[in-house]
Amino acid sequence: MFEIISGLILSFLLGSIPFGFIITYLFSKEDIRKTGSGNIGATNVSRKLGFLGGFITFLLDGFKGYLAVWIMMMITILPYWIGLAGVMAVLGHCFTPFLGFKGGKGIATSFGVFLKLAPYPALLCFFIFVLFLILFKYVSLSSLISSASFPPTAYFLKINEWFIVYSVCISLLIIYKHRENIKRLVEKKEPKFGRKG
Repeated sequence: MFEIISGLILSFLLGSIPFGFIITYLFSKEDIRKTGSGNIGATNVSRKLGFLGGFITFLLDGFKGYLAVWIMMMITILPYWIGLAGVMAVLGHCFTPFLGFKGGKGIATSFGVFLKLAPYPALLCFFIFVLFLILFKYVSLSSLISSASFPPTAYFLKINEWFIVYSVCISLLIIYKHRENIKRLVEKKEPKFGRKG
């Protein structure tokens, strides 16, 4: 049990690493929280550093979610704890103690978690994200739809029920973190992908 608790704490700490903040500061000496939307995620980093900076941030944020689940899989085979490790990683990203418990919105980290838990549904949802981004140009809308698509997709593909339960929790957390984006989408004030600010 000690190893499992340690694994959950490690998952939270891994998720808490604010790669967007670190990368932006290393390359521009500026606080990403004072740029654009103020978010530490890949989309806002791309506004400051361009596509490459945002892409690197996305990869690193995704990797920490993937790694958290992989480590827990080395500790236990029980899906209850493995899925919970994924939730802890996303919570760490969204509420990082390194930045006063104000973090990102969890999309890239969730993708890393889902990719390890259930790769086929994760890749299908990534395709959905890209499709909606091409069609509508809103990262927030694409993120919301793709993350909400994971639980039913996982259920349809007969993924472990614990992973489905935890994916619902993560999807609800993502919706909560996007509440301001949802408001701007309704008011037609949400900036499209590639637009500054």
